[in-house]
Amino acid sequence: MHCKRTTQCVDSRRGESMVFACNNCGEPALKACGRCQHIAYCSEACQKEDFQEHDAVCVEDIAVPWRRKESIADIVVSNPMFERLQAAVAEARIADSLKRKGPYTLLAPTNEAFQKLPQKMLAQLLDDRSELRNLLFYHVISGSMSGKDIIKMGSSSLLMLNGYELPVSVGKRGIVFGSSPNAASIVGAEIKAKNGLIHAIDRILIPPNLDLLDI
Repeated sequence: MHCKRTTQCVDSRRGESMVFACNNCGEPALKACGRCQHIAYCSEACQKEDFQEHDAVCVEDIAVPWRRKESIADIVVSNPMFERLQAAVAEARIADSLKRKGPYTLLAPTNEAFQKLPQKMLAQLLDDRSELRNLLFYHVISGSMSGKDIIKMGSSSLLMLNGYELPVSVGKRGIVFGSSPNAASIVGAEIKAKNGLIHAIDRILIPPNLDLLDI
């Protein structure tokens, strides 16, 4: 059943956070109808294709499937593509920091991003809480920065929560954080939280002051 402007879907607003499948292609969805949360899509292209086929109109602009009452920390815990990040946040004991009012912007490495990090380095990080916190706070911006905000800013740098600046470039590859070989790009749509935004990224950003043997 497709979401029409006349549909209120009041009961479903109480639904818990969940992972959605694209209503058009079946792939994991990053977005869902902001009102009813029943109709989800993996991209705007799939949303438009499905709507054109069924002559449907969404109740409002599609939004992330997780309720905006959740903090950045809550979303990291509930979203399966951040399972490795959630474990690192728990080990570093910074979840409370990501629940504060903010606003903050989290550049959130996906599970695949963690797989690209040498396992020996990851083991060292998990064994050194101070360096782990340093690395994770190098993924947090104080303030809410949407993709449009970053593009408008252009190639520059962002002051991260660990006190170091992160290079940002905007070009043919879109938005790129950091520098080679650990440059990261945004994957998927930005996720809104009650205390800021989350951008999923495809690599872990390495701060310049990280003190590990295997850098």
